[in-house]
Amino acid sequence: MAQEHAHSSAVERLLNWEVPLRAQYIRVLFHEITRISNHSISLTTHAIDVGASTPFMWAFEEREKLLEFYERKQRLVDIGTVTTQQAKDWGFSGVMLRGSGVCWDLQKTAPYDVHDQLDPDIPVGTRGDLYDRYGIRIEEM
Repeated sequence: MAQEHAHSSAVERLLNWEVPLRAQYIRVLFHEITRISNHSISLTTHAIDVGASTPFMWAFEEREKLLEFYERKQRLVDIGTVTTQQAKDWGFSGVMLRGSGVCWDLQKTAPYDVHDQLDPDIPVGTRGDLYDRYGIRIEEM
């Protein structure tokens, strides 16, 4: 992730783009996960130098746990993309519609029971992919 961050930062500076604060925090989070992962392997190789191989094996196990964050994010990004127009044309509703960038929810548009007295946040996606739909479900909970 650190290489991608460096590349993205260079392109953004060249184009004079302002990166949203949330994106900056996410980038730093993944950058720090990478740093921790790399340091844990580096430190445990020192243990091998003095004859202790077990810490190195433990470090690999912990490193795998950290790398799962990358896998969880990457396996949903840009998969199953549905544009706003496609979602409307195909009659989507709920998370599928909101994941495609349309702010529409029955709680607001056709409230029932006491929904008209509530003001829930309606999360909306920007890319229309599985990761957006996943994020919407998480935010709604």
